[in-house]
Amino acid sequence: MFGVTGLTGLAIGPVISEIIISKFGFSVFFLAATGMGAGTFFGSIISGYIGQWAGFQAVFFAAGLAVLIGLGVQRIQVRNSRQEVPYKKDES
Repeated sequence: MFGVTGLTGLAIGPVISEIIISKFGFSVFFLAATGMGAGTFFGSIISGYIGQWAGFQAVFFAAGLAVLIGLGVQRIQVRNSRQEVPYKKDES
């Protein structure tokens, strides 16, 4: 469904690493990378079943619905975490 070509991880990886690794460390980066890969894998399988069951229009509807749900979850998380996150500053 999302990132079917496999290029999503290659394109977003450097951006995530610049932001996350400098602030939170490698564990959060690998967690995000694993989630992206798992979402791509399961999204492709689920979209195949939806396509066989209800047609390609239902696949696009489900993809749009998943994007809206993800946007809603992200907005709720940002609203609930509006505090300064402490991180290790560079000593240079």
